[in-house]
Amino acid sequence: MKVIYADYWGSYISVVAASIHLGLIIEYNYDKLINLQEFCDRNCKEQGRLIFFGTDKKGRKVYILGVKKSGKIVERALKGISEIYDIGKDNLYFIDLSNYKNIYIKAGEFFCKKMNCKSIGQKLIIYGIKKNFTELKKLILKIRE
Repeated sequence: MKVIYADYWGSYISVVAASIHLGLIIEYNYDKLINLQEFCDRNCKEQGRLIFFGTDKKGRKVYILGVKKSGKIVERALKGISEIYDIGKDNLYFIDLSNYKNIYIKAGEFFCKKMNCKSIGQKLIIYGIKKNFTELKKLILKIRE
């Protein structure tokens, strides 16, 4: 089975979700979040590219993906492709994390991507993740089990 965590850039919420899924993060911790591999590293040219993040304890491969505002379209396309190639719908689990994006994350992305001010942007993004961390963790643990 493949698990794909997607968000707008594929470098914030999806990275945290994949890290929770793989057990790299258990509780909210600013220093751990800021130092995650791939955190805040995607750019426009890399959106739409699946990034392998790791394999969980049950052997499922975990990926991250930047989908802009097209999460539902990408999900339908991936499921259609898996049908065409007889991979099976049950072998692909796509999670669009757009609903976990709040005003702090949006503002942080603006500072990082548009204003080229990573230090302020990352602090805002991590604060936004902190606000949603408990809900996000519940979702990921449910998916993982």
